[in-house]
Amino acid sequence: MLALPRFALARNPWSRSVSAWRFARAGVGSGEGLRAGILNAERYQSSEFASFERFVLDWLPSADLKREDGVFKPQSHYVCGREGKLIVDHLGRVENMAATEDWLERILGRALQIPHVNRSGEKIDYRSFYTAEMRDSIARIYADDLSLFGYDF
Repeated sequence: MLALPRFALARNPWSRSVSAWRFARAGVGSGEGLRAGILNAERYQSSEFASFERFVLDWLPSADLKREDGVFKPQSHYVCGREGKLIVDHLGRVENMAATEDWLERILGRALQIPHVNRSGEKIDYRSFYTAEMRDSIARIYADDLSLFGYDF
């Protein structure tokens, strides 16, 4: 039996948090013929989601992220087994898609290009959304992801 490559992409948790908040508030993302929606979209129109600061300092720390919509779950939830070890052959970074494309081309023996779909808004510098307190809150909430993936602010 042919074993297919197992791979995943990680994203900087600070950047991902901005994107997740924007996606939840909008209720949908879009791109190249794709229109993806978030579950429970009406829930994210509440006052806890009115500002990114409230989302980061009030909602995220009190939420049970393992029970929330997937965009809020720690990424390690998707790429680690019960023992906390990676269960993928390749863990790429959204910020460096070329490396994952190169890896897949070597494994599959053919050229490919992975498109960027499901955008939740225009490209922005995620750092502009944060105060020091908010930055530290995300670091605590997603500490396992930061340790596993080696991201910094």
